[in-house]
Amino acid sequence: MKLRILLFSTLTIGLAACEPEGPAERLGSEIDQAAYQAEDVARDAAQELEAAGSDVGNAIEDACEDVTDRNC
Repeated sequence: MKLRILLFSTLTIGLAACEPEGPAERLGSEIDQAAYQAEDVARDAAQELEAAGSDVGNAIEDACEDVTDRNC
């Protein structure tokens, strides 16, 4: 008898998990996707800023070398 109750409970829970996605779940999925996209955009922007900062740093170093060479 206990085995039947256990089996019935397991099947009921399993079927409940297979219900179609509701509006709250769809909204949650859309929010997750938006967060992943925002993360990708932020990562790309950070890489671009890092590259631009490196270029600026190199330009400053070159300018300092030019000034130093002129003073000698």
